[in-house]
Amino acid sequence: MHASDFNTAPLGQRLHRPLWLVLAAVVVLLSPLLNRLDPDVLVAGLGVAVVIFGLPHGALDPLVARAAGRWRTQRELVEHLLAYVGLAAAVVIAWLALPLPVLAAFLLLSVWHFSGDWPKLPDGRQAKAFHRLALGWVVVASPLLFHPERVTELFSVLTGRPQDDAMQAALVAVLGWLSLPALAVVSVNILRGLRRDIQGSLELASLPLLAWLLPPLLYFLFYFCFLHSPRHLLGLAADARIREHRWFWLALVGLTLAAVCLLMTGYALIDGRPSERVIQVVFIGLAALTVPHMILVERFERSR
Repeated sequence: MHASDFNTAPLGQRLHRPLWLVLAAVVVLLSPLLNRLDPDVLVAGLGVAVVIFGLPHGALDPLVARAAGRWRTQRELVEHLLAYVGLAAAVVIAWLALPLPVLAAFLLLSVWHFSGDWPKLPDGRQAKAFHRLALGWVVVASPLLFHPERVTELFSVLTGRPQDDAMQAALVAVLGWLSLPALAVVSVNILRGLRRDIQGSLELASLPLLAWLLPPLLYFLFYFCFLHSPRHLLGLAADARIREHRWFWLALVGLTLAAVCLLMTGYALIDGRPSERVIQVVFIGLAALTVPHMILVERFERSR
């Protein structure tokens, strides 16, 4: 949210950015301690945080689909849900068959999806696709630049193929170094916005800073659960077509619980160490849900 939109935005949206900046400042100060967290504790925290703060932002997708004109009758709703689940299942099957290419595709899709968090730049300009993609690239690829060894280990867990570590390390290196031009673009936007919207500039600056200071999993936890997900959820709640629908709370709570049940089922079906199973379930599950979710969000934005 840009400074010029502050007075007209709902209270939740007005509070979110200052609260994020306070959280980011605390995390920066505590980063030496956070870096010494036991890895198993960190993974457990990731799982809990994604369930509580991450999953709900996609639970309203059926209402988003209705607002975007995808269904009107109960039959159309059932057809939509079947298509949604079918697409998510196809992503899981593709990941299991071709883990590294699908992981690479998921990262690129995440760049596009997360770029939607900044429709305006701090200097007041409407963000063009070029600027948004630079921001999305910084979000996704900064940890690959700052912590290549840790990210390569994470990729090895996600693909289940440690024998492909050389290819995974090459992917990390390429995507990480390609983030340097994106960091340059974002840095220019930060400097240009300091006088007009200092909170917006500080928010952009917090992303590479946290990516540098924190382990990749912890960085993802803070960004996804406390910046991306609340921003998306608050944006939907500000839309009367979503907020005033009689199924708002049923969708929010019921579908979040349904997603949790699916993740728990996936966890039970996977072999390996508990921490590795949590990582696989969280990221493969998010990849499966992101594809239909992203398609819906794009159509919803066009319908506004």
